Order: sequence, then structure tokens, then C-alpha cells
Amino acid sequence: MASRREAKNVIDKIRKSRRANDPGGAAADANARSLSRALDMLSTQLYTKSTHFILELIQNADDNTYTPGIEPLLTLAYREDGYLWVGCNEIGFSKSNVEAICDINDSTKKATTATKGYIGEKGIGFKSVFKVANLVWVSSGHYTFRFERDSVLGMIVPIWCDFNATPTVSERTMFCLQIPDLQDRKTVKADLLSLRTELLVFLRKLRNINVCIYDTGSVMPSAGFALKRRQLPEPQSQTLVTLRRADLVRADAKDVEELMITKLVVGGMPRESKREGITDTEVVLALPISADTASLPLRPVCNFLPIATFGFTFLLQADFILTANRENIARDNTWNEALLDGAIDLFVSAVRQCNRTGICKYSWPAFATCKEAAQGTVMDGFMPRLRKALADERVLESQAGYLSRPSELVLVPEQFADGAPSLRPLFDADVNVFKYASFSYQPDELEILGVRRQTPQQICALLKWMLPAQLEAKTSAWHSRLATGIAESEPSAFATAKVIPLRSGEWVSANEGFAFLPGLEDSFDIPDGIDVRIVSKTACADPARRRMFTTLGVKPFDQSQICKQILLRHRFLSISNNSLSPIDIVSHAWYLFSHGKINLEYSALKMVNELGQAVSGEDLYMQLPDSSFRTRDHLPAAIFAADFVHPLYLEQGTVSTQSRWYAWLTDTLHVSLLPNLTSSRKGAITREFQYLVDKHDSLVWLTLLRDNWQHYSMDRGLLSKSITTLSVQCVGGQPCPLDEAYLGTTDIMREPLAQMYIPLIDVRDPDNLDWLNLSQLGLRIAFDLEFWLAILRGLAKTDHANVGRDDVIRCYKGIEKHARGDASGVRDAFIAERLVLPSVTEPSSTWRALCSCRWSGPTGLLSFELLSAAYPECEVLFTEILGVKDVESADIIDDIITLSAIAPQHSDPPLAAMKNLLLTLCTFPFDASDLDERLDGLAHNAILPLRKSGLRKLSKCTDSHWFIADRPRFTRCFEGRLWVLDFERKATAELQRLLARMNVTGRELSRHVSEDTITDGELALQPSLTMELRSKARYIALLRTATADQAVIILRMKSIQVCACSFLMVRRHVLVDGHKTFGRDEAGKAVLQRNRDSARLLFTADVISRRPLPWHLVCDVLMAFLGIPEAMHTILNSILHTNDLDMIEDILERASLLDDENAVALGNGHAVNGVFRDAKFLDRQEAVHEASNEDNIRAFRRTRHSTT
Repeated sequence: MASRREAKNVIDKIRKSRRANDPGGAAADANARSLSRALDMLSTQLYTKSTHFILELIQNADDNTYTPGIEPLLTLAYREDGYLWVGCNEIGFSKSNVEAICDINDSTKKATTATKGYIGEKGIGFKSVFKVANLVWVSSGHYTFRFERDSVLGMIVPIWCDFNATPTVSERTMFCLQIPDLQDRKTVKADLLSLRTELLVFLRKLRNINVCIYDTGSVMPSAGFALKRRQLPEPQSQTLVTLRRADLVRADAKDVEELMITKLVVGGMPRESKREGITDTEVVLALPISADTASLPLRPVCNFLPIATFGFTFLLQADFILTANRENIARDNTWNEALLDGAIDLFVSAVRQCNRTGICKYSWPAFATCKEAAQGTVMDGFMPRLRKALADERVLESQAGYLSRPSELVLVPEQFADGAPSLRPLFDADVNVFKYASFSYQPDELEILGVRRQTPQQICALLKWMLPAQLEAKTSAWHSRLATGIAESEPSAFATAKVIPLRSGEWVSANEGFAFLPGLEDSFDIPDGIDVRIVSKTACADPARRRMFTTLGVKPFDQSQICKQILLRHRFLSISNNSLSPIDIVSHAWYLFSHGKINLEYSALKMVNELGQAVSGEDLYMQLPDSSFRTRDHLPAAIFAADFVHPLYLEQGTVSTQSRWYAWLTDTLHVSLLPNLTSSRKGAITREFQYLVDKHDSLVWLTLLRDNWQHYSMDRGLLSKSITTLSVQCVGGQPCPLDEAYLGTTDIMREPLAQMYIPLIDVRDPDNLDWLNLSQLGLRIAFDLEFWLAILRGLAKTDHANVGRDDVIRCYKGIEKHARGDASGVRDAFIAERLVLPSVTEPSSTWRALCSCRWSGPTGLLSFELLSAAYPECEVLFTEILGVKDVESADIIDDIITLSAIAPQHSDPPLAAMKNLLLTLCTFPFDASDLDERLDGLAHNAILPLRKSGLRKLSKCTDSHWFIADRPRFTRCFEGRLWVLDFERKATAELQRLLARMNVTGRELSRHVSEDTITDGELALQPSLTMELRSKARYIALLRTATADQAVIILRMKSIQVCACSFLMVRRHVLVDGHKTFGRDEAGKAVLQRNRDSARLLFTADVISRRPLPWHLVCDVLMAFLGIPEAMHTILNSILHTNDLDMIEDILERASLLDDENAVALGNGHAVNGVFRDAKFLDRQEAVHEASNEDNIRAFRRTRHSTT
């Protein structure tokens, strides 16, 4: 730029284009305001990190143009009052640079070369400064202006002004940021101080960055550093780069890092709109070769500047397509995928370079085995893909010095190397070194790359191929190193390898049998028949080999080992024993007795019997001179009743040791002094004890058990059924199982019936307290439940005449006392057996089962006996323990059915008994649903007592030929002609409730009687009586509430004619099985003859002459004809017998059948409830009479209402 004036003109032109100089400025333009808001959102929300602008400024500095010969430098100076100065020694802004920084997406930075790719991708990076800064001053050459973030378009409309200078920084191009927020100030300061030298690795021009922190008012930095990058002038495919970080405050604080840079041009790139025209691009890899590979820090992936870390310990640079905020790499992008494929090829190429040059030759696997942290990003799966690519390459060195694929190599554990600085494997045959990976690598890293670690089993296989002569030829150092490796790896894997040399010259493995470390074995007295293996003293002199022997299970040789060898030798002895003599076997037992330890397992030790056979001590007997029970006398050896120890056992030791020796044989080897009771936990009796039981009186073995109870109580099968059920002799010579026998103690014998019904064991001294121990075997020693049940069973089998009530009561009370613990068992016994005597005093009483007994209830039951009267003192036993209930409805029903079943067997039906049961049942509740089935059965049995004349019988409820005589007149009419229920009237009412429960209804005789009337003489119509009756129609109609019903009543009342005849006779009949059964004819007084909706009421002339008429005789038939409910019978009868209309209305009012409206209607002669009273259906003469009567009624009504 030629002058400052021209520079200001550029600024004025930009402001004019933004209308910033117009009246009201850009704020007056709505579009400008919208653009301003968009800029604000862009600057504050595009980047998640507020200090991203620092990287943008560094990127801009790298993109700047510098004077040749000038080393590019960027200075970042922060002052504690919130000002940040950025200075760069570039050549300065041009007009186009100024226009670009005052615009959006109009960067002057474009593609450089095809391989370098794009820089300044969006042209909006500078705007990120406004995320923290509200004022930004710019100075470059003649240009000095500022931006005000908070004004409209303030981020792109420059304001010409002087630069806010500082004495600490002075460069050709300067920026000054004013940061108002305190938190933003802290963040900016912290991020400046955290800048790392790796920032410079992939920058093209920028080689120096200075960061300084100043206190307010100071010109000396309080903190800061200088970052420098140095490399060869001409970049090669593999370049060494040195990065330095020098502290500006402490001169001694310096960090230097060396990296190996490898580059690769990736061709044939896919088309990308943001990389238009670019087909080749460069990928760069940097391996930190000076870092300790054991603690490598995480390194970022870069697009010239760091983007993000993905868990890599190397640096990767490529021209990635970034997300909008430039803080991550775009996913699902073919351009980026091609770059990653190129990065894998570049890494493989770098490894080849390492192997060729020697740089990082053995440390590069650390970079290929790092753990990526890239899940959900574009780098997800990059490291597995890289390792897969390396697996197909010859990139690892074998111990022979050749490169091989990872899968072709085996990693030898270091403990199986010779331990020398060169670390050669112990098994270093030529065929092996080609497949062994070099020891220069880190083993864990090789395993991740696919190199298999040699297992102890594989090393053991190599050992097993070696002959004893080859092992002997190896040096002591080789054997010592091998022993160390075996002891420190997995000793159990070498159990089959012959690595243990014996003093005999033989080589054995740990699995081939016991071998022992040498000691003072010559001082030990080893019994005959024992072979001991001793390890070579020379081999044991090496501590490492001795440790290996111990690890493989080789034990020091001492007396305890001799004992174990004896037990091991005996484990394989058979009963025939062809290898050891009786003397050897006895001497082995004596040695173990003398030197054995408590913790040894002696079950394998065999003993020798009198026949010379090797058997277990548990199967042998031994009779000592002072034994109280002469086992040989009771179990003679001559007939092999028992197996005895060899006589040599009784000859060992001296008098002072014999008692301990015998005790050791019995306690440790389990030799028996007394006959063994059982042979297993299941309780099978030994053949020896069974011999005692079979061949001797039970008193012999019972006394043996009693006198040696402490010994036999330890028997594992003592309480087995085979023991407790052994047969013993009882008093009287009868045998009995042991667990059912009683000991005849003084207490037991106090029961007078004990000797008669109880099995008492036959012993001489039953009160000897030692017998009580046998109660554990089931011997009964006191009163118990079975005791009283046994006596009760005995009484039940005795003649009833010889049974006393006291004996029975005593048994019942004894059972009651002991039954609490086994109530169900007692109940089962009483159900299964006849153990209840209902009455001791009744000669006819017999022993009954529990199911046929009840505690209390009505008498006279056939199937059940009542116990409450006979045994009131035993109520707890019978009701609570045995569950005897009181008589219930179901019991009576069952009794009735039983009586019905046996009735045909008697010539005379048991009518009285049946009546009694039925009446009894009626006193019980029978509405429960659980009685449905029983009642249904009852209905189908012949249970009902019937009578006809002098005949009596039982009939089923479901039969149709019987009736209930509910009316005396009908009863007299059909007396002797129909079967009727044979009960009194009151009882019949109760019985009908039961019949209804059985769904037997409608059996009343009145329901089945049909009447025919026979008249004599000419019928004479009675007009006055007819009119009198019809006049009451309006009142009778009120006995129904429905209007339609009332109309029917009035209509039918108007049809009734009252007539007189000289004679009436009533003839009745009942249909029985389809046939008419006629009753006795009866002279009648009144009868109603019906013909559909009309009727004729006949009275004899004699009845009419003797008024009032007997309306009660026709009340029922009138109710049926008129459809009046039964509940209105009394009211209807009263209306018929009353001629006084006031009285009739009073009757209706009292019954709440006549309200005020009806009363007025009746008084005025109007319709009642809309029902008219003046239907015309009489002949002329009847009409005259009716009209006359109606007038009289109206007159009467008028008089009545006037007086009231």
C-alpha cells in the first residue's frame, strides 16, 4: 500500500458498502440487523471451545507471506487485565486481505499445490475471536482499524482508528483483543500456556511461536515459553524433526523432543466439493522417537493444526474434511475414508523404513498397539485395521535376524532364555531361532500384533523330545536356568517332563511316582518291601534345581516319607498278597505305630489275617487275654463265624508297649474287640452279629449291647431298621420285634393289664438302669401311646362281658395323655380298627369304628352311636384329638337312606323310626349347598310314610300317587281312597320345608282336586242378589292395582248371575297316574259355574231363604275366576259379606286400597282409574233391576257425602 491515505480510503469504501456512514448507520437497515445477528450466532456458536480462535490465528500465521530470509515468528502476549496482542513478522496486509477480513466466506487463502490441498477453507476462522473479544484492533502496514462486536455489523464493518499498541510486542502485523469476561480471560490464559511443541510439526512456514504472560503495568513476562522447530532443509520421505520448548522465565527449563516424519502422497482421491480439482493429497506421520515407549502421551490427529485426540500415541496429519466447527473430522465421507486408507499404508511404509534404517526398529510396535478411544468417530476401528495390515507384512525380526510376519513367530518367555545379555533361548536349535521373535521387542506389544507366546506345555513338549543323554550333556547353568523357568511359570505343565535325575542315574517325571530329596536316609531303618527313589545329590546342590524339585512335588526324605511309602505300597495290595509276607505286613504296621503321624491316612494300610490274606483292619477281630466278652467263644473261627488277626500282631512289642499297640490297632486300624453291629451307614447287620442273633438266645446279645453301650453307641448304623426290628424273646416265650417290646420295670408292672396284653422283654433284672440305654434302639421303657393302644386292642378282642368301664376309661385317658404328638396316627388307628365301646353297661353294645360314632345329638339314630353320655370325662380325646363331631344334617340324611335300604327286609316297614328321623332332620339346617347330592339321593329313596285306610307304606318323594291332606273337607272326601302323607298337620308343615328343599312341591291335595256340581230342579235367577253382587264390582276391582286387571274384574263381575236351585251335590275327583279317583259325594250349598269370561253362582233355595249367604264357601273360586291374589282373600271375603257400602270403603281405606281420588270417583258414579262401571250385558228385565238399584246407590251416595 503506497500511503496511509489510500489505506483509509479502503476502509471508508468498505464502510460505505455496508451503509455504515448513512444516517442511522447500518442499524437502520433491517437486512443489516439480520446479518448482524447471524454473525453473532456464527462467532459464538460455531465453535464449542471459546479459545479455538488461538488455533485459527496460528493457522493464519502459517498461511501468511514472509520476506525471503526471514524466519516466520508468531508472538502471543497476554496481559492480566484482559488484553491479548498477537504479532506476526509477515510482509503485511494487502487490500484484498483487508476486504477478506471484513467479509464472510471471502478468504484470500486458496489451494496452493495439488498435494498440499486447501488452506483457509471457510474464510470465517478470524470471526472466532469474537467468541471472547468485544473489541479487536488490527494494525498491518498503513492499515489501523478496529471491530466492535456489539454494534450492528460490527464484526465486518471496520472503524478507522489508531492501534492499541503495547511496548512488549511490535511486529509488521498486529492484533489486539479486549476480553471483557473474567472466565474467558482465565480460559485464554490457561490455553495459551498449554500450547505444545507438536503444533509446529505439520505447519508449512511457521517455525517459532512465543507465548508471554504479563502482569498489568509490567513489561517483563511473568510466564511464557518459546516453541521452535528444526529439521533438514530439504524434506525427505523420512525426516528427523527436533521440537524445543524453552521457558522464557526459567532459563534451565527446556524440553526437547525428536520425531521421525514420514510422508506419503495418496493419489486417485475421490471427488469432493470442498476440494474441487484435487486428486492427490499428502498424508504425514510423526513417530516420537525420543519418548519413552512405556509411557507415551496421547497425540492429536491434525489438519495442519490439532483437531482431536483418538487414543493414538503418534501424530497423523492429513487434509481431512472437518465438521462445521473445525473441531472434529466428518464421518461418512469418502474423502476422509481414502485418507485413512492412505494413513494405514503410510504406517506400514514407516515400519519398513524403521526396519531399514534402524530408527525405532524395536519400539515402533508401541505405536501400533495403543488403545484407541475413537468409538462413534471416523477413527472407530482404525487401529484394528492397521494391525490387520501389519499382520500380512514381514515387519518383525526373528532371533535369526530375518524379518517375518507376526503369525510366523513365537515369543519365548524370558525366563526360558539363557539369561545372558544376548538372551538366547534355552532350546536354540537352528530350526527354533527362525521362529522365535527377537527379545529386543516388548513381549506384550508383540502379542497384540499377533505373535503367539510360547506356552509351558509347548516347552514341556520340547523337553520330552530330549533323550537322557542330551539332558546330561547340558551345562549346569542351562539346567539352573531351566529350573528357574519351570518354577516361575506353570510347574504343573511340566509334571510329565523327565527333569528329575535320580541317584541311580535314571531320569523321571513328577508323575512317575514318589521321589525324595536326599537327606540322612542311611540312619533310617526302612522296612522290607519298600522301594524309595532319591534325587541326585549333585542336582540338589543347585538351589534353583532344588526349588524346581520342590515345586514339582518332590519332598525331603525322612521317616514320614517312609510312612507314606508304606501306605502307598499297601494301596495296591490285593487280598491274595503274593508280594509281601505276613512278617513284612506286620512290620509295616509296627513302623507306622512307632513313627507315624496323626495326620496320615491309614485307611490304605492292610493287615494280615490268620490265613495270610491282606485285608482291612475293619474286617478283623482280636481277642485280648483280659477281654470280658470272649469273642472267640461266641464266634468260633473254626466255622468262619469271624476273621481274626494273625498271631504275630499279639507278639509285637514288650509289656510296656503292648497296651498302646493294642489301642493303636483298634483306634487307628479299627480292629474289633467286640462283634461289630452294622457294616455300613445304611445299617446292614454284620454277619458276625447276625450269627449271635441266630445262634444264641436274645439275652446274650442284648446283654452284650447293654454292657458295652459306650462302644456300640458310636456305630453309624445303630438306629437302622434292621437293628430296631431284631426279634427278641418276651415273657411267655413269644418273639417280638425289639422296637415293639417293653421293659418290665416296676412302673410298667403297676398296670394290671400289662402282663396280659403287653410284650414284656424277658430279662432277669429289668430295673437295671443300664437297660435304659437300649431305648435308643426302640426298646420301650415307659408308658406311651402304643402301650395303651395295645391294651385297648386286647380289650377289643375280649368278651364284652369281661370288660370293665374303669379299664376302658384308663386306656382312653392314657391315649389322650400321649396322643398330642401323634394325633393323626391315633385317629388313623381308631378309624381302621374297632376301638370304641359305646357303652360298657349295655349288653348289646359292641366295639365300633370311629366313623360310626358321634359325640352328642338326637337319640334313635341307626348308624351312629353317641359317646357323650358314656364317656363325659374323655371329651378331649374324642372331640379334639380324634375329631368326633356332633350329629349333623348329613348324618341324619345318611341314616334315613340306610333305614330306607333295609326297610324292604322287614315285613313291617319301620314307619315310626322313619317318622322320627324325618322330623329330627327338620330340626336341623339343611340349606347348605354341600347337602345337594345327599338330598337328591334322599328324594329318590322310599322315605315318606303314607297311609290309606288301615294300610301303611314308605314311598319315594318323586312318586306321583301320594298327596298332602291340607284341607279337612278334602281329607274326609278322599279318606281311604288316596295315599296321603302320614303326619300330623303341624308336622306336615315342617316336612313341606324339607320337601321343597328336595324340589318336591305342589303335592297338596287341594291343588289336585277337581269338582263337578250336580243340580236338581229349575234354576231361578235372583235379580236382587245378582244386582247386590254386581254393585260391589267397583270395590272388588280395587284389589288389583293394574288398570287392565281392574277392567277384567269389572267385566267378569258384570257377567255373574246369582241363581237358586232346589238341590246341589258336589262330586270331586283326583287324577292319579292318568285315572280319576273319585271322592265321596257331598251335599252342596253354593257353587260357581264358569264359562270363559261369564259365570253363574248357584245357591240352594234353602240357603237363599236363610240369609246372609255363605259367601265364604265361594270366596276361593271367585278369587280364581277374577284373578285376585291370595293375599286379598280376607278383604274379598269381607266385601262379599258386607252390604254397607260405607263399611266396604272403610275396609278398603284401612288396607290403603282406596285413595281420595278413587273415593270421589266412586261417589260421583264416574269411572275408577278409567274403568267404567256401566257395561250393558244383561237382558231387559235384569237391566230394569240394575237401573233401579243404581239410582238407589247414587241417592245413598249423595246423602252420605252431604252428611260428611
